[in-house]
Amino acid sequence: LIGHAALPFMCPLEERELVTLLDAAAPPRGSATLDLGGGRADLSALLARRHGVRAASVDRSAQATEAARARVAGLDVTLVTADARPHLASVAPRSLSLASCLGAVHCFGVGAEGWHLAVRALDGLSERLLVGDLVATTREAAEAFEVAELAQLTELAESVRRTIRASLVLDAARVRAYERAWCASVAAHVEAHPSDPRNAWARTRLAWAEEPSLEAARNALGFAVFVI
Repeated sequence: LIGHAALPFMCPLEERELVTLLDAAAPPRGSATLDLGGGRADLSALLARRHGVRAASVDRSAQATEAARARVAGLDVTLVTADARPHLASVAPRSLSLASCLGAVHCFGVGAEGWHLAVRALDGLSERLLVGDLVATTREAAEAFEVAELAQLTELAESVRRTIRASLVLDAARVRAYERAWCASVAAHVEAHPSDPRNAWARTRLAWAEEPSLEAARNALGFAVFVI
């Protein structure tokens, strides 16, 4: 939450890009949507404002849920503090117009397997799916960061007999800019709050973000989103 404080979403997307993807999904007004790993409920708030849906945002962090409350005030957004996968058992089949998992595909598993598990888990619940997370364009980078190799996702929609309505892939420069913005917010917090007990973890994370041995792998990272 500290790292993303100055960012519009808890992922590298800009609002105009997310709006384009959601417009391609076009969930009907008054229908129900679900966002897994919703964080501050930014996506659900945008859905409620722009498409007039009844949105639900699920995140396992009680702190994220609390941060979301002010963002969804006055909107038809339900906040749920729960682990994503167990929560799915409480959702009725085909009860949603849109189910999303944006920047949280890893909760279903590592790499391409996590993407396929996420899509299969959401497939029976909703007419439309929005799935996105970090990817890599080389096998070395995929292994270094434990993310899917982009080429492994070509059959993602076909695996559930669907078609891709829209897609977007951000390049390594965009991902790096996002990471640097995240790190700048964390570094500013560390400096302003030197006694924060989380600072040891934060400093380790900041050092890892600049680890020279990972530079080549970072240059092969991207962020992919599919509307299915």
